[in-house]
Amino acid sequence: CLDVARGLQGLFPTRGVVFEGGRGRLKKKPEVCPGPCWDREPSVLGCSSPAWPGSVGPTSPDSLTHAGAKVASRGGHLERIFVVEFRPDSDTQFVSVGVKHMKFWTLAGSALLYKKGVIGSMEAAKMQTMLSVAFGANNLTFTGAINGDVYVWKDHFLVRLVAKAHTGPVFTMYTTLRDGLIVTGGKERPTKEGGAVKLWDQEMKRCRAFQLETGQLVECVRSVCRGKGKILVGTKDGEIIEVGEKNAASNILIDGHMEGEIWGLATHPSKDIFISASNDGTARIWDLADKKLLNKVNLGHAARCAAYSPDGEMVAIGMKNGEFVVLLVNSLKVWGKKRDRKSAIQDIRYIAGSLGREEKGGHSFSLPWFPFQEGHGWNEELTCERVPFSEPTMEGDPLTHSRFLAVGSSGHTVDFYDLTQGTSLNRIGYCKDIPSFVIQMDFSADGKYIQVSTGAYKRQVHEVPLGKQVTEATVIEKITWASWTRSRVITLNSPRSWERVPDCTKPSHPSHTSSYWNSILGDEVIGIWPRNADKADVNCACVTHAGLNIVTGDDFGLVKLFDFPCTEKFAKHKRYFGHSAHVTNIRFSHDDKYVVSTGGDDCSVFVWRCLEVPESSYFIAAAAASHRGGSDEVPPGRQLLGKAYDTAGRTSSKC
Repeated sequence: CLDVARGLQGLFPTRGVVFEGGRGRLKKKPEVCPGPCWDREPSVLGCSSPAWPGSVGPTSPDSLTHAGAKVASRGGHLERIFVVEFRPDSDTQFVSVGVKHMKFWTLAGSALLYKKGVIGSMEAAKMQTMLSVAFGANNLTFTGAINGDVYVWKDHFLVRLVAKAHTGPVFTMYTTLRDGLIVTGGKERPTKEGGAVKLWDQEMKRCRAFQLETGQLVECVRSVCRGKGKILVGTKDGEIIEVGEKNAASNILIDGHMEGEIWGLATHPSKDIFISASNDGTARIWDLADKKLLNKVNLGHAARCAAYSPDGEMVAIGMKNGEFVVLLVNSLKVWGKKRDRKSAIQDIRYIAGSLGREEKGGHSFSLPWFPFQEGHGWNEELTCERVPFSEPTMEGDPLTHSRFLAVGSSGHTVDFYDLTQGTSLNRIGYCKDIPSFVIQMDFSADGKYIQVSTGAYKRQVHEVPLGKQVTEATVIEKITWASWTRSRVITLNSPRSWERVPDCTKPSHPSHTSSYWNSILGDEVIGIWPRNADKADVNCACVTHAGLNIVTGDDFGLVKLFDFPCTEKFAKHKRYFGHSAHVTNIRFSHDDKYVVSTGGDDCSVFVWRCLEVPESSYFIAAAAASHRGGSDEVPPGRQLLGKAYDTAGRTSSKC
């Protein structure tokens, strides 16, 4: 919860104050003050009176604070309280509403007094769950109910009922002090006569409805604000929409993921765009430079991972229900989909390379054949047949350099699918003996091998597509991973013996340069783990295409930048703040100019800009990082600019 208090010159003469309520890690008593300073979760924060911010929590009593100190507190209600708000013309009177809860409060010295709302004998009126509140002249109070009605109160007595103001719950209300008009927002199916946003007169007797034109069958508005002839609307789906009062035109200012953590993230191999996929069941393509949404698609199920094809023409997305889909990037239409597993898909990767064959020799090679019946699982006995290789026949086929798709799941499996056989997505092999769920995968430059990082915090190497585990150290040491083919070669077991690769060793397919190292395990990245770290503290990592730096995201909401390779324990680094919860995924852009990070509980996407810092100076993190303890110094080089941008075009606070 968030509110802005203006006019606190006496307390804070040099700046405006934003009051924030949320979950924090500081072990202090529950209270409300400028900035986060509690470890419980206030469900409501109200400071319409700038001198007296108030809060209501699910497990704590109503409380008022002054200058950061609690001055009054009293038990409010046994059930959930959704809104507490001061009357705009008073510093001592406020209203709280919630589950069958309606109370009118007065601050008298250090005491909080209340009167319950009295319904009386009004026909068809009953005490029910209230979700929103607004105020009118002559001591009128308006509350929005869960059934779509609006209750009108005089003092603490019910005087009128506006039946079916919305067809669904009235989630939000806003009174414009200048003219007294009231805006309501709720859950409603858009029609010619109505919409989810309505503008009412001062007595809520006449209204004008607005449609948001979001394309949704049911519009669900959670927040409204009005000023200068426009209505600002926040929706359940994470959109912020500006509606003109005169022409009723809708303009989407911000469009983001809605409820659910964001785990899927992939950057385009050659363009300044990226795709994010969320537990909300949507995948969205964003423009890095313009910081705006380009396209989105509803997948129907929670998404967990994403990967672009080497040429960027297709994107594969793994779902929580075990299904994966391959989409055409330009249209986001489904090219193919398959579900051979019931457990969540944790990582998905395109595998490019010749697999030891001549590029156009038409040679055949042995592949396993697995008889599979829907609903009966795998036949564990492997039989082989000769499968002739056929070059893609369609000119400009996006699969030209993508032979296989590797799909890793939480069911301890990695499956390989043959993309050259078309949309049928035939499964031709899988990895055995994986001890735990798959975290990340990386493939070799020639496409013959894949290394798998698992939930047992071990890395294993397997052949592609047979899936046979490779344990010989001499073989592993000779493998060149696709992550290194642009600038470095680093062997799996000998991270300290690295050398730069001359231009002649770069792959013949430019698509290889889009590969990235994303493993959080191994001697190459041992320094990214902090002291006393739990094995699950670091969630994601990504190395620059130049192979000079690595960024990580962790459970504490931090984005960290290290030198790479990072072979010394507890390596020096830079820390960047922005996410309010755990960072789920992180990627460099194709040219290493940007870093994209996704959040879990905060459901947000951050875009960070990278800077080349002169070798004669150290990079200085932004002021916010200094306030929170600063960051460790790291040798000069590529650093992140300490400012985060959200994906819809607004500049966020410095981090």
